[in-house]
Amino acid sequence: MSTKIKTAEELFGSTKRINATGGHKVNSLDLAKPLEWEQGFMRLFCEGCGNLVEINQRFAEVIFHSLDRKMPDNPREFYFQSKRCGYCDGQDNTIKLFAIPKVNA
Repeated sequence: MSTKIKTAEELFGSTKRINATGGHKVNSLDLAKPLEWEQGFMRLFCEGCGNLVEINQRFAEVIFHSLDRKMPDNPREFYFQSKRCGYCDGQDNTIKLFAIPKVNA
């Protein structure tokens, strides 16, 4: 009796990355919402595919280090914007820091 070990791809299939069409705009109302993830520290918006994700403090520190910037005293008042993320096939590694616009509720 031969036992064949299946790969994850054989068991679950595979997915392609989202096509990074670029030009997506972040919704200020979404940025103003409270973070939901218990490890959520800041947000990152991908202009390439339009995903807005929460990132943890360690990932935020890595990004600040790569930007050669000191973390602000109030990091939750800022978000990162990139042209690619882990979900899409964008090629531009540019990341910028922006203040979250004040929104009248």
